[in-house]
Amino acid sequence: MTSYQTAKFALLGLMRALAAKFGKKNINVNAVAPSMMDTQFLSQVPHLVKELAREKSRSGKLVSTTSVAQSIAFLLSEDALLGVVLPIRADH
Repeated sequence: MTSYQTAKFALLGLMRALAAKFGKKNINVNAVAPSMMDTQFLSQVPHLVKELAREKSRSGKLVSTTSVAQSIAFLLSEDALLGVVLPIRADH
């Protein structure tokens, strides 16, 4: 998990730097940060890992790709958001 966390925070720093640099040119840079998503990749993840993620979620579900797509569409439609990390949870 150390490599994963390092990469995650590196991308967060890159997004913030790009937002600061390009925001002055009216280019918005934002990010989405979904919790564990229900994708084909998860077929390679141990079942216990998926169950633990479901238990942490108030709804008992993993994030759907539809929820992520809707969140991205929202960020693309908002001109006022810059440098935002939008967390996506399966809590509804």
